[in-house]
Amino acid sequence: METNTIYDAPKANLVDFNLQQTEGLENVLHVAKQQKALIYTFLVYFVAAVLVQAAPPEIRQVASLIVIPIWIAIIILNARLCWKVYGKFFAVVMIILGIVPIINFLVVVAASSRANRLIKKAGFKVGFMGANTTQIKQAIQQTQHAAL
Repeated sequence: METNTIYDAPKANLVDFNLQQTEGLENVLHVAKQQKALIYTFLVYFVAAVLVQAAPPEIRQVASLIVIPIWIAIIILNARLCWKVYGKFFAVVMIILGIVPIINFLVVVAASSRANRLIKKAGFKVGFMGANTTQIKQAIQQTQHAAL
């Protein structure tokens, strides 16, 4: 005969809980890394665009070829981030909108904002240049040690 009272300790499978928490933190770490890479690439894009405009007119066309690979990198990084933070359909829409030169800035801001909310919801601070990935890595290590 088993008697349960309100004073008994709750029974929970903490190993599965820590595994789920670790997987969730690894997802947050992946989003934070993607966001940080996108932010840095976008800053490089702005600097390169300013340098191209400051270049003499004779070499401006050749110098503008530097901006094209950076723009393609922004599209790829934005696609990877959108795929993580949005559903598949909305990620495809955001990727298509990210190809348009002026609208891509708004798409990057929207994806970064969504990534910020996801990271903050996990309990981490997000600064101007993204979240501190070392804090997230330390949290993952702590949950892995707690599972052992």
